Amino acid sequence: QSSVCGVHSLNSCSFLLSLLLCTTSMHILPFRGFEKSVACFFLILMIPFLGESARVSGYWDGKNLQPVALFAFHSNVQHVGYVYGNVTSANLEQLPPHSEATLVLLNDDTWGDYFNAMEEESLGPCPAMQRVFQSCKDPQCVENGAVAQPVPCTVGQHCEGTTYHHSLPGYQFAIPVYGIKEPRLWHLLFVPCHCNQSQTSNCTWVESTNENGESIYYHIWLVNGNPNSTQTDFEFLSYQLSYESQYISVILAAYIVLYLIFLPILLCGHRGHSHAVIRIFIASIQLELFGIAAHFLHVAIYTFVGEGVAPVKDLGVVVDVVAQCMFMALLIQLGRGWTVTKVHVEHKIFLGVMVTYSLVDVGLTISRLATRDPVVTIEDNLPWQTLVVLGLRLFIMLWFLYELHLSYLQEAKTSRQHFYLVMGCVYTVWFLYLPVAAVIVSQAVPPLWQYRTITGITVTADFLSYAVLA
Repeated sequence: QSSVCGVHSLNSCSFLLSLLLCTTSMHILPFRGFEKSVACFFLILMIPFLGESARVSGYWDGKNLQPVALFAFHSNVQHVGYVYGNVTSANLEQLPPHSEATLVLLNDDTWGDYFNAMEEESLGPCPAMQRVFQSCKDPQCVENGAVAQPVPCTVGQHCEGTTYHHSLPGYQFAIPVYGIKEPRLWHLLFVPCHCNQSQTSNCTWVESTNENGESIYYHIWLVNGNPNSTQTDFEFLSYQLSYESQYISVILAAYIVLYLIFLPILLCGHRGHSHAVIRIFIASIQLELFGIAAHFLHVAIYTFVGEGVAPVKDLGVVVDVVAQCMFMALLIQLGRGWTVTKVHVEHKIFLGVMVTYSLVDVGLTISRLATRDPVVTIEDNLPWQTLVVLGLRLFIMLWFLYELHLSYLQEAKTSRQHFYLVMGCVYTVWFLYLPVAAVIVSQAVPPLWQYRTITGITVTADFLSYAVLA
């Protein structure tokens, strides 16, 4: 393999990158030494729980259609992508297995025309297979935009009918995907149907029986390029990543560098100041940096070994939400005139509302992360949890503007009134950017560009919001 870390050193590579993030977090997290150590311990503890990968493995019961992966093949250097791996009976003593199921690779158009319409037309997977592979004469078949491979395969041997495959040592099948210079989404799934050649010259796709109830174990890779060739230059950045995730690591790394420059300057500038406003501001920046670093860790491991640490990414998302809530609380307090017009402000009602909002925001985020489909990487519509969070963000914005208006009316000095006006204009844009960007990106931006676009917008807008207030 072309991975820098290598498949067999996945855990050691993940450990080193996690240790690097832990070392960084010891300096940026707004906690004491013990709390930092506990956070670092749990971060490393998450390493075994890998997921969201171009290297997929697991068990299939052989009874129901099971989506395995979505992958958008694309490479400007390589002319061909590959899906390769091993699919065997979970009971290794049963040799050879009888291939009564099918591993199917479909492009997005074929998926939408046939399989996605199964529920609407009340069709099972086998009639859909009959439509897609209507001209096939063999179980292992290639149609326009679709490939069928009988499974499971005999342990230690190549799969049935591998004439279309390329030889890859150590793997039972290797299916090439041509024309990947234009990005395109492909679906990989197991279908409980097999080709019955006894009735006609062409395949008749019939339902699999699986009388023994044997599970099927699979371990499959999806890559942009030929796994037999050496990756050159920066090709490794896209080799194991689906197109929508490519170069995300570059965006995140750029902003990690900016924060690592910005944060020490800010700390030096406010050295000796212990006011709560300064502490809250710096803590929110530190949490923001930690969230970006956790996201980067996940993508970096994914880039090198084809399997990320999804819990670390999810931790980064939750920490980022906490950072956003802290920053909103700070903005509202400044809007109420704290340290500008007033020395002291009432905190009880404010804290009650902000703590409630933060708990709801974090809870909805965790709910969205916990209920997402691990196979689906591109969503057609915004989840309901996201819509609720965006609505609550608009409520907080209106509260911020109301408090700002009251402070403006109470302030007699022109310079401070000007401060409130500028603050209102700048941070109204900050409150609005996420709902507006989420709606526009989900409706106007092509699906394969949405992840990169929204990531770039959010990290840029958040960094600028901190820089302006500094």
